[in-house]
Amino acid sequence: MLLAADIGGTKTLLGLYRPAGDRPHPQVIREYATLDFDGLDDLVQTFLNETGTCQSMRSASASRDQ
Repeated sequence: MLLAADIGGTKTLLGLYRPAGDRPHPQVIREYATLDFDGLDDLVQTFLNETGTCQSMRSASASRDQ
């Protein structure tokens, strides 16, 4: 599974995707108010708890589109 995020000033989208061909296939996507959280760690933990996917992560990376 791949965890992807679109983090903005007012809202953040988090999603779990299953690798599939050219484009990953979305499994679950949630939207959160960015300012309701102290940081990305809290936001991701909330997402994992709410979606029942609290598993240890093997790796993580961040990229920033400009």
